[in-house]
Amino acid sequence: TAEYLAKFLRDNGLNHPGAAHPQYQPMLIAPLIGTFVHEYEPRNLEGADVIIDRSTGLMWQKGCSEGGNAAPKAAEYVAELNRKRFAGLSDWRVPTMEELATLMEPVANYRAGFVSEVFDHCLGMGSADTSVNQETWGLNVLDGVFTTGKRLATRAVRNLQH
Repeated sequence: TAEYLAKFLRDNGLNHPGAAHPQYQPMLIAPLIGTFVHEYEPRNLEGADVIIDRSTGLMWQKGCSEGGNAAPKAAEYVAELNRKRFAGLSDWRVPTMEELATLMEPVANYRAGFVSEVFDHCLGMGSADTSVNQETWGLNVLDGVFTTGKRLATRAVRNLQH
């Protein structure tokens, strides 16, 4: 729910612009400027571009899938990355809404919206979470809005191994 997500963002010092297009209601929450600081480290592993975020302990695919991926397609996309051993690894997965929330920046940039410019541009990124109507929850990076939809791309993530 919007209340849960707003609490998660506040409790973790994360960012959210608070503005939204009317079609995305009821996911409107007040603007949040958090204190969270990313430690992004762009890397190329075995020919694949990834972004390591030392502050969250996550490794992200720098790019994303082409076109929209509803939940089953997102799972297929990530399974294919794992089959091909993207970046030499086979434990990629679809991110949760909480993980997507950690990507939010307080101010939009021209290249990537409300996500850091270290990432390739994706209009929206889907999560592993679904609504009661079985629609994929995701992040519209241009507006900085959490929404449901079927046309969200997939940016794979994995936990860093120590």
